[in-house]
Amino acid sequence: MEPSVQASHSHEGVAATGSDSIAASILRGLRRLPLLFYLIVVLPSLSAVLYYGVIAAPRYVSEAEFVANVKNAPQATGGLDSLLSNVGVSSGSSSTVTAYEVKGYMTSRAAVADLMRGGLLLRVMGRPEGDLLYRFPRLGQSANLEDVYKAYGRFVTVEYNMQSGILSLKVQAFRPGDAQRLAQLLLDHSETWITALNERALADAVAQQERQVEDAERSVARSQAALTTFRATQRIIDPDKTAAANLELLGHLEAQIDALRAQRDALAAAAPKSAQLPILDQQIAAFEGQLGAEKMRQVGESDSLAPKVADYEKLLLDAELSSKALETALAGLEAARLDARQQQVFLDRVVEPNLPQRSEEPQRFKMIVLVIGASLLAYGIVSLIIAGLREHNQR
Repeated sequence: MEPSVQASHSHEGVAATGSDSIAASILRGLRRLPLLFYLIVVLPSLSAVLYYGVIAAPRYVSEAEFVANVKNAPQATGGLDSLLSNVGVSSGSSSTVTAYEVKGYMTSRAAVADLMRGGLLLRVMGRPEGDLLYRFPRLGQSANLEDVYKAYGRFVTVEYNMQSGILSLKVQAFRPGDAQRLAQLLLDHSETWITALNERALADAVAQQERQVEDAERSVARSQAALTTFRATQRIIDPDKTAAANLELLGHLEAQIDALRAQRDALAAAAPKSAQLPILDQQIAAFEGQLGAEKMRQVGESDSLAPKVADYEKLLLDAELSSKALETALAGLEAARLDARQQQVFLDRVVEPNLPQRSEEPQRFKMIVLVIGASLLAYGIVSLIIAGLREHNQR
């Protein structure tokens, strides 16, 4: 064999021997590793590489931002609320409570039930291109509310920023259009839920005022019925006017009597034997009798106008008080409605759900690194514990 060929074979033999020695060294090193290392580090790491590198399906994320506001909500004017607002901390304002209520609905079983009615939620979570570990249903799950609710949290997240007061909605799906449609539908259902909440709050706010109005209306009806019964039984429309007319008649009779007495006195002085004097006396007596009868009718004990006027004025006062109470109740009802409308909640969409252009989940490299790092950390902790136990047993 030529020298050059022999040299080439010699170099190849050395390289092969070197490679074999490196591989053998790696194998010997791996054999020295305890079983615990394979269980805690190698197995989870290989599983993460397999799942995130090969199995995991791409997921698209649609994001939306919105604010839950209260119309004409009162502003802090000073004191602790003003101090807390200056440092970016809320002391429990109505808008903060409302934001948490909206977040609570969006992540609740009620929202899942609303989204299930149209069938979109189940279609989005169960697309065939999704991987078996992430899509719905998993092994042993069915399309009941509880199983869907458990899977719902993987696809929908809602976060609240107390600094800005903005709620952020993130919806994941295996198709870009699915993520956008599901986010839009969830916002629509949230607005419907808030509308029902506003209507219920309005009904609760005015219910008491409406009861007061009903009580006042019944009181007015009773007082009007009492007036009608009084007029029917006494056969007098207005005792006050009747009494005034009687007083006018009494005054007229007294004036007539005074005039006749003056005429008689003048005639008696001029002609004491005049034949007109008896006639004047009869006229005076007749007018005095009529005057006495009218006075008895006005202030007599049984059938006079005085007690009737007193009863009528009492009934009239009751009717006026009932009418004023009704006016006050109606004004209170309108004020309650206005106040309830001013406190209504509404969603102000800052950013509409977007149509994703590329998949953002899963973050494959990041997740693999996290799994390897967590496995190594866990292995280190377990190794330290085992070493400590061994040292303790050796003492």
